[in-house]
Amino acid sequence: MKLGISLIATAAVVLQTVHGYSSFKSRIPNGDRVPNPCQVGTIWAGVGHESAVGADTRNKFGLDFKAAGLQWTVDLCRKDSDGDGLTNGQELGDPDCVWKVGATPARTTGLSHPGICEFGSTKCSNAWNVCPKAFSCPAMNDPSVTVRNFTINKNTPVPAKETTYVCQAFELNNTATPVHLIGSKPIIDNKNVMHHMIMYACSSKPNQTFFDAPQECFMARSDCNEIVNLWAFGLEGECYNNNTGYRIGGEGYRYAMLELHWNNPAKLSTYTDSSGLALYFTPNLRKYDQGTAMYGEGNLVLPPRQPVVNFNHTCPSVCTEKYHTETRYITGAGIHMHGYGVQGRISLWRNGTLVKDLHPLQAYDYNSPKMNMFDPPIEYRRGDEVKTECYFSTLKSNKTIYFGEGTSDEMCLSFLSYYPNNVSKPNSEKLGSCIAVSG
Repeated sequence: MKLGISLIATAAVVLQTVHGYSSFKSRIPNGDRVPNPCQVGTIWAGVGHESAVGADTRNKFGLDFKAAGLQWTVDLCRKDSDGDGLTNGQELGDPDCVWKVGATPARTTGLSHPGICEFGSTKCSNAWNVCPKAFSCPAMNDPSVTVRNFTINKNTPVPAKETTYVCQAFELNNTATPVHLIGSKPIIDNKNVMHHMIMYACSSKPNQTFFDAPQECFMARSDCNEIVNLWAFGLEGECYNNNTGYRIGGEGYRYAMLELHWNNPAKLSTYTDSSGLALYFTPNLRKYDQGTAMYGEGNLVLPPRQPVVNFNHTCPSVCTEKYHTETRYITGAGIHMHGYGVQGRISLWRNGTLVKDLHPLQAYDYNSPKMNMFDPPIEYRRGDEVKTECYFSTLKSNKTIYFGEGTSDEMCLSFLSYYPNNVSKPNSEKLGSCIAVSG
């Protein structure tokens, strides 16, 4: 094994999330009718999550639902998950706990949320901000900003298999006049299959076949490995630090590869999709160019039936001393594993001393990943080290698990958004990735 400065840049790493699938909602009475207390007349699609769209930490009902085997049981029905004095069955229209999957509940109106304490209640309280502020990016509204939509070809067929990655290439700005990419918003055509999207900037023009139509791909390509946009279900958009942007055109990137990850567990052959991203550009260049670095362990071998399997990876000081020509500033950090991941941590070290936990050691849920943003940014000096720690449980597996892109494989990767980024250098010369590989 050796430490490789790899161009894997596998950004499925980024925010690989699974939204509140309809199969889960169909397992509880009125699962598609649970009201949203933050907005009258709308539903809380992620019933078991703290986020209305289902891409965040599980709420108390979600934890109880998971403990019940993701099934509606009499015990779960009689339980008062949110502590407001009403049973889950009373809140979901099954007061007698007799409902079965596929049947019509005893009541389909007058419902309430079983995982959210009623506002103003004296019996219970919520441990999180139930009604967070909506996504806001004032810079996108500047008159000088332009927006362009980049979506894969209309009605592209989705293969009848669980995991598919497709890529399509686009020209962003093939002129000598650069602009800064400052943010993005998702364009979701088929929410039944969309798992995540990543826009990779390309160092050279991709093969024409990628422009003509989406092609199946293994995540990042060697010539398209700079992550500039990330989306996973539950995110409304990206808004970069006001001092930074990705340089597009001029000596910056001119082409990009949009990667979509489709998750089709039912293996239906009738799905199509035309999803993509709306990208926002400003001609008024910001102070710094932004970049994304990927770190992690590529040599994963997880033995079966183990309560805990731990892998640690360090991007060592010798590498940052060699490849960092100046102090970097970290604006965001996140960790990525798949379904066997149970805990994770990213930490920044200087001369053997902990500087900061970029992602504190905490429970990890494949369905509810977390991304930490820093304002002000975190100083990342030459000679500093970044450690990635991943903890897995393979108790439910009877076979060895290896590193791979499929949701049944595993990963142990972290990503850092940073500035300044020297756009004149390729990733291999600026530590764009630092991943342990065999050889």
